[in-house]
Amino acid sequence: MTKIYIDECFGKKIFEAIQVFVSYHPEQLNCELEYVPDSYGSGSSDTQWLSKLSQNDIVITLDRGTHNAKEKLPQICKALGIRTLLLGSSLMKKKHFYKGLAVLNIWDKIFLEVIPDDKGSQYIIYMKDSSTRMNKRV
Repeated sequence: MTKIYIDECFGKKIFEAIQVFVSYHPEQLNCELEYVPDSYGSGSSDTQWLSKLSQNDIVITLDRGTHNAKEKLPQICKALGIRTLLLGSSLMKKKHFYKGLAVLNIWDKIFLEVIPDDKGSQYIIYMKDSSTRMNKRV
């Protein structure tokens, strides 16, 4: 079973809303949603919690590793073979509602494109012309 980890940047209420909404998916896709702070505590280092994940897991995050942090989440995920969905700059300053909506808009693509892809693959979720898109990061 694939576990999809949503990081704290989304907020607990948005995580819970996503969890409820996807529970109504007509195909009842074989996955489990986890909120990173609930599973690994708030403020744990990326290396600590990511090292406990399986290569079948997926991380959805706003952390694109572009600031001067010692640990860069996308690079850690790639090295560990964890598939990652990163919210693009077009979503960074949007309200939580729109970030959650973006994830819901690409939900089926997670199962059609991301899960079958190579371990450690990364995708950018972004908005263009009021629609949500997802591209593979090279």
